[in-house]
Amino acid sequence: MFFIASKVYWTLASPILVLLMIALLGALVAFSRHSRFAKAATVLSLVVLIAAAATPLGLWLVRPLEDRFPPPPTDVPPPDGIIVLGGAMNGATSTARGQPVFDEGERVVEAVLLAKRYPNARIIFTGGSGSLFRVSTEAAEAKKLMVELGVDPSRITLEDKSRNTEENAEFTAAMIHPKPSERWLLVTSAFHMTRSMGVFEKAGFNVIAYPVAFRTRGPGRDLPWDFSPANNLRVFETATREWIGLAAYWATGRIDDLFPGPLEPEPAQATKKGSAESRYSKEGGPSRWTPRKRSGSTDLPFREMTSSPAREPAQGQTSCAAILAATSIGRQSFSMRAYALFRTANRSSMITLPSRHAFLSLSARPSIRPL
Repeated sequence: MFFIASKVYWTLASPILVLLMIALLGALVAFSRHSRFAKAATVLSLVVLIAAAATPLGLWLVRPLEDRFPPPPTDVPPPDGIIVLGGAMNGATSTARGQPVFDEGERVVEAVLLAKRYPNARIIFTGGSGSLFRVSTEAAEAKKLMVELGVDPSRITLEDKSRNTEENAEFTAAMIHPKPSERWLLVTSAFHMTRSMGVFEKAGFNVIAYPVAFRTRGPGRDLPWDFSPANNLRVFETATREWIGLAAYWATGRIDDLFPGPLEPEPAQATKKGSAESRYSKEGGPSRWTPRKRSGSTDLPFREMTSSPAREPAQGQTSCAAILAATSIGRQSFSMRAYALFRTANRSSMITLPSRHAFLSLSARPSIRPL
């Protein structure tokens, strides 16, 4: 049902088509009693369209997606397999013309290069028909091309039943049953990698991102100005669709995070920044990240909130808690004057006294009652 709804939505609500329809409807009702709102909608939609066609707006939207998962380091251990997501070729046109016709052809080309670099790795091409009415031949055409480029056909396995990214992950995991110790590279377009990693993680398949087909030049570099409106609008539509796809997958529970990202190493596993071991575990997959409490968190233990290292009171010493419990100063009546008094007493005694902030926190604990 989700697949059908998504296809119907994109047929009727493509970003550029929606902007054009808003401009047209606004122009039609511009002279009605709602003319003020209609004129504003028309102007806004036209401004967005012009900006998308004449500026790098699409590149600005796609850059966070492409930079989210960097390529793995060159010293990563050899993988057990390479997964290539569909969408690389136009299967029907390739079959009709008798030669490869690419959509995101870098996926297949890079898969062939990786297959030659890692001669023992298996290759899984996953992708069926993404259409409601046509049967796709993309998987067969992709295998044919890889064989012609020198890849042993016995290394290639096709999964041609999946219709979207979620099914790519689920059907591939069910087909190969990956072991925890295995390393698998995931090859897809850089803009599509964020959502792909999210659904593979949801399916329990720990893969290593290998993005290809970049449209931007990388972090810290200027966005190039392309004075081709058709190219600019194409990139704008691609980026907008992917952001909407991320939101839809997250809202329907198909990914756990709205913007999935790389898994950070645990503190004990962290090594020199930029090395393979800093981002990848010994088994080759990304290391898991363990959240740590912020230093200002109020649920830290009492001793971590003191300004000096806490010490256990020795024999004959009196703890701060005991003094507070023995006085008639209640939680509500405690003041800076009382704190100064304790500070003065601390200079001539062996009392272990915390900082002002911790002292106030201690005095507010429900377990401490005045006698």
